[in-house]
Amino acid sequence: MALESSVLQKTAADEPSDLDLQCRIRAEFEEMPGMKLTLPQALRLFDNDCVSCQRALWQLVAAGVLGVEDGLFVLSQRRARSRRRRNSSGPVAAAGGRVRRR
Repeated sequence: MALESSVLQKTAADEPSDLDLQCRIRAEFEEMPGMKLTLPQALRLFDNDCVSCQRALWQLVAAGVLGVEDGLFVLSQRRARSRRRRNSSGPVAAAGGRVRRR
């Protein structure tokens, strides 16, 4: 029984690294730019321990990726604006294969 429980316990190798967790959090916020999460909501969504999740969130805040508004983690306005600009500019293929500028 002791062997089984030691095999089933998570080890440090099973946990995602801070960088992996930051990438996942960033991707979720960029996929849904209007998303606003409290810390408990983020813990549930990202399914990670409190210390690692808090550290990753605050590192993203320090890097300017996320911001905090009224206690909610949000995609920073700068990131949201640049993402909208990137998605709305550039050539678009029109009917017939011609490329036109937006």
